[in-house]
Amino acid sequence: MGEPRVVFVDSDNHTLSTIPAILQAQPWECALFDNAIEALEYLQQNAVELIATGFSLPQVDGMELLCRTEACSPETIRVALAADSDRNQLLEGLGSGVVQRYITKPCSEIELISVVRQSVDLCLLRCRYAELAQTLAHDLRLPLQSIGAAVLLANVQLRDDDPRYGELKRYLETILTSASDVQKIIGAVEAQVI
Repeated sequence: MGEPRVVFVDSDNHTLSTIPAILQAQPWECALFDNAIEALEYLQQNAVELIATGFSLPQVDGMELLCRTEACSPETIRVALAADSDRNQLLEGLGSGVVQRYITKPCSEIELISVVRQSVDLCLLRCRYAELAQTLAHDLRLPLQSIGAAVLLANVQLRDDDPRYGELKRYLETILTSASDVQKIIGAVEAQVI
């Protein structure tokens, strides 16, 4: 994996021009757009850890851009670049969950770097968690299948005339039930990741 990608979208040229200067020493690949259409095209072609957008954009506004980002790239952290006049839209976005973080405009260097760093770290951490959960689920399935096969073979070998038949049958059923419970837990972990 290369450098984390961060995308900034704003129709205000001053805001867009200050961002690269602030972030130049940071370990992120930074893409800048003055409209949502180009930003969406970029998102469709690239994995992006963070998108930050102003609300007032031509054609597609910032809120719609964040909604579309959530739909096509749910792992991307969505940040609003909010001016004082954007208060109502910001509150609406935060309330709906479309906006996950915000940066006030004009952007201060400390706030911009802090929010981007925390957001990128969170995105990378979530991706790592998803990878580990998938690996764990995969690694647990094979032993569970072996347990199921062993129980099946034991059931075939078990004879009705064995004096411990009932007791052994219950043990095998308990093993199978427990394996099934672990399988459900694996499914729940995978569902949380998705």
